[in-house]
Amino acid sequence: MDKWLGDDDINHFCGKLQVAMAHKMEGMLAIQYITLLPEDVKTLIKGNKPVLQVLLDQSRRHYIFVQWCPKKKEVFVYDSLYQGPLSLLNAHIVSQLRSLFGHLYEDKEQKIPVTIVRDYEQQPDLHSCGYRAVGVALCRALAVNPMLGTFHEKKIGKLMEHIQMTPIPDVNDFTSIGIGSERIPTGVEPLKCFIWSDGYVEYEGEFNVGSRNHILTGRIIQRIMHRNKMDLSQILKNKTDWTRRTGGVNHLRRAKRLRLRKRYKNV
Repeated sequence: MDKWLGDDDINHFCGKLQVAMAHKMEGMLAIQYITLLPEDVKTLIKGNKPVLQVLLDQSRRHYIFVQWCPKKKEVFVYDSLYQGPLSLLNAHIVSQLRSLFGHLYEDKEQKIPVTIVRDYEQQPDLHSCGYRAVGVALCRALAVNPMLGTFHEKKIGKLMEHIQMTPIPDVNDFTSIGIGSERIPTGVEPLKCFIWSDGYVEYEGEFNVGSRNHILTGRIIQRIMHRNKMDLSQILKNKTDWTRRTGGVNHLRRAKRLRLRKRYKNV
């Protein structure tokens, strides 16, 4: 198909999906609304229902999907072009997540728990992110696990055309066309993060950063970058200098002690 979906295409589909589901979930807001009127978002997100929302990452011109689970009280993020947590949870996405969910946490810091779902099909191109975000939105609305499916861009496009031509579609209309096929999960663990009220992102456990495959504790890297206003490339440029400036071996030992062992189950 090789056609980019626009904001209006996604908004139209998600709006009709929410009506067909009898407003059993919140969210499905117009993509532009979140960035243009962030203060008004909290009046539409009460937190007593699941929240489903497609977001536009303006820095990458890329659509992702987020879900808030009222039982677990955490946000789940699906990115079909995942290149690591530092790329995904950039300033644009963090700002939107805070607008959507920050008010749902009553503690003083408004620390938002975020789980990045990494066992999720990745797109083989640079244009199908919108179709995949729509596919995940439909799966989560129907209580289907998107990790168990492979999305077909042409089939999703055909379904969207059908919904557009149907004035008031019901659930049967949304399930009348299959949008993918079965997928066997790879077993990749999700990554748990926390977004603080000042935009600081804290990561649990470890993740791979840089081409040198240095495995460093995520929260240590973020503290250094946040405090010194450093770029990630500056940290990896000279490992010896980085070790010296951050306390040498003792600092790395402290990093080891901060690793959390708790494992989170797949969505």
